Amino acid sequence: IFIYLGSMVPLFIGQTKQLIKSVKSGNFNRIGVVPIPGYLDDWKQAVNLCLVLILLAMVSQEPIFYCLAAKEQLGLFSTKCPEAAAQTKAYSALSMFAMGLYWMLVSDLTILSTRVSAFVLVCARVLPELGLFLVALAFLIVNFASSICALDLDNQDFRNIPRSALTLWEISMNMYPTEHFAEIESDAMLMLAVSIFIIIAIIFLMSLLVAQLNGAYQEVYDDMAGYARLNRGKVICDTMEQVSQKRWEGFLTSLRLDTRLEFNEGDIGLAGGIQVLEPASANTTTVDMIRRFGGSTSPAMQWPEEE
Repeated sequence: IFIYLGSMVPLFIGQTKQLIKSVKSGNFNRIGVVPIPGYLDDWKQAVNLCLVLILLAMVSQEPIFYCLAAKEQLGLFSTKCPEAAAQTKAYSALSMFAMGLYWMLVSDLTILSTRVSAFVLVCARVLPELGLFLVALAFLIVNFASSICALDLDNQDFRNIPRSALTLWEISMNMYPTEHFAEIESDAMLMLAVSIFIIIAIIFLMSLLVAQLNGAYQEVYDDMAGYARLNRGKVICDTMEQVSQKRWEGFLTSLRLDTRLEFNEGDIGLAGGIQVLEPASANTTTVDMIRRFGGSTSPAMQWPEEE
């Protein structure tokens, strides 16, 4: 109930406002003939929309609501009742996806540390290299699965193309049971095909992936701290847009930016800053950093020569 009222409702209201704003301004992008609101270009807004849809589906499958009829016997918030048995499987799957999306949104907290934020940005920039690796691996799996199925085999792990593709995926991910390799070794042609697949997919492609990730990381390594600071500024600006005008004005008033700052006792300086006091021994200086000259402030008057 807390998730639905405290999370789903604000997210639903926010998505509705963004959609109305896009409709009024005509801000739409088209994918083919399908119009997509422009605000969904931001991945966080797209994740919010997916989260709202999943939470709405969870409400329709909520076991607590189905068990309300038996609340006197089982309790008010019980989820174990015959009426909710059919919805439990779908509800648990939706909960898994919703939890994953919540953790994706928490990634904004990485801006609290420039180092962590830079690491996340680097990971995002090398993801295309990982995508290329997966595409190449998928091509190899389909290729070898189709080829192996042309053999006259009695091995149940390669009885058809889908099963062969799953077996090759398990081999590439080091998930294939080791005891099943004895059956592969019993057929020379099957052993040859699987060996060639392992050499290309695991040895060659994996080494190529490591080289690609290393090159992409070195390319952005020098700039990742700057990217992290820019990302922090972007998140701050996006957050400021959601602050009400009254609250923002109160915050500015509390900063007292119109008050002139005092450099030293009786030495009044300019306004527009925030004064931070420190011990006099923290940064000792033998020469005053501020130089003062008496006389007229006219630009036509030359500065006196320094001694």
